[in-house]
Amino acid sequence: MPAVYVLSSGLDHNLTKPVIDRLQSLGYAVSTTGYGADAVLTLWTERARQSPKVHEESARAFDRQIYVQATLDGDAPPRPFEALPCANLGGERAAYGALEDAIARIVNERTPPAPLREVRFGVLSTPAVLGAPKLVLIATGAALAAFASALTAVQSSAIATSQLQIALSGVIGVCGLCAVLIGYRLWAIRRSGD
Repeated sequence: MPAVYVLSSGLDHNLTKPVIDRLQSLGYAVSTTGYGADAVLTLWTERARQSPKVHEESARAFDRQIYVQATLDGDAPPRPFEALPCANLGGERAAYGALEDAIARIVNERTPPAPLREVRFGVLSTPAVLGAPKLVLIATGAALAAFASALTAVQSSAIATSQLQIALSGVIGVCGLCAVLIGYRLWAIRRSGD
C-alpha cells in the first residue's frame, strides 16, 4: 500500500482530517513521517505558512521529487512553493481531482508535477526576515572589525581617547540593531507554533 505523508501544522488537525480520510478511502496509507513515504502532501494554512518545520520538510520532499501541495484556506503557498501547482481544497469547490492525479503520478510513475516556473532553493532563497541571521553575522563581523580598528588606532596614537567614544557609540548601535533582529527572529519562530 503506497504511503503518503501529510504535512501540516499540528494545530490544524481539524482542517486536515477530511483530506486524510479521503486519502485513506483511496487506498493510501497515511504516514507519520516523510522518511520512506512514496509522496509528501503539504496542506498549506496560515499556521503552516509560519512554520519553519513545514517549510523545511516541504523543501526536502521537493528535492526528493515526491512533493505535492494543496491549500486549505484558498491563499497561495509561500515563496518559493508558489511556483508549483497547488490544489485548492478550501471552500465548497475543492479540487480533489487534480490533487489525486498528482499523487497517483508520483506514486505510480515517479513523475512529480511540473513547476509553473523555475524553482530554486538556494542559500539566499529564504524570506528576508528569516534570512536575518546572514545580515546579523555580517553586521556583527563589521562591528568587531570596527572595534578592533578603533583600539589599534588608540594604541598607535592615531586618534585621541576622546575620539574613541564616537567610534564605540557606532559599534554599540550596530550591536543593538543585531540584538533587535535576533529577538524578532526568535519571536517569529515561537509564534509559528512548531
